[in-house]
Amino acid sequence: RHTRFKCDWSSDVCSSDLEVGTHCLRMMAGGVFDRFPKIQFVIGHMGEAIPFFLPRMDNRYLNSLKMRPAGKMKRLPSEYFLDHFHITTSGMNYGPQLVMSIQVVGVDRILFAADWPFEKQKEDGTDAMDAISLSPDDKKKIYQTNAERVFKL
Repeated sequence: RHTRFKCDWSSDVCSSDLEVGTHCLRMMAGGVFDRFPKIQFVIGHMGEAIPFFLPRMDNRYLNSLKMRPAGKMKRLPSEYFLDHFHITTSGMNYGPQLVMSIQVVGVDRILFAADWPFEKQKEDGTDAMDAISLSPDDKKKIYQTNAERVFKL
């Protein structure tokens, strides 16, 4: 933490998110998903911003091949992400972000999660999710059936 600030909330906003997201990208670049094609990961905070960056990731990857063709992967970064990652709503139970994530990764890859102790379970978690306009079927998937399928419950 930066000791020069009296209240350094800035690293709590997204430092761990960016670190997890970076690890996910490095697993893609490192060939983990080619070596373990059935492996699945569940990451929090609405995908640690990766769904927002998927088109940019593919664009930058394809551009980088022009300079470093030895870094060619078997698939695009977005394909690895969409096939190997599920995301949770932890700390991100906000309507626009959820709607965008559903459009990008699909409702079947999103699981409800709370971000306790950083947020209040009821107000910031379930109440916020309940207020988002989704079909009852989609809410049930996010709240229950996706987790049952992913974790074989």
